[in-house]
Amino acid sequence: MDALCKYKIKEKIEIRTVVDRLICDVENTHQLSEEKTFEIRLVMNELLSNCFKYCNITPDSPVLVEYKVEEKQLHFTVSDCGTGFDVHKTHYEELGQDLFAENGRGLFLANQLSRMLRFNDLGNQVTAIIDLVN
Repeated sequence: MDALCKYKIKEKIEIRTVVDRLICDVENTHQLSEEKTFEIRLVMNELLSNCFKYCNITPDSPVLVEYKVEEKQLHFTVSDCGTGFDVHKTHYEELGQDLFAENGRGLFLANQLSRMLRFNDLGNQVTAIIDLVN
């Protein structure tokens, strides 16, 4: 898949549809293991759910999802209209180590399952790279 795919998510219920489309698009060019499919779903669901948890998503200010497969990696970006968070003070790599903690678990898991997880300076856009082969 060489083309950049873009989606706007206006309601939380649309997350599953977009993630399903992403998985389908990736499977058109790569054979994914069940484990890898689960990992992609988990990362996408956590990042998209955070948008709806921390930002006021409306039809006029949707979540933007862009993704592309480059060689054996999935590159995707999730952006929202929120104020974000201070990425320099939040150590999401360590935050969710307590998997029973109320907050931080999603970013911790997304970071652990991605080759790279990077936020913009405002903290309202995240780019992830996931290897498609184990």
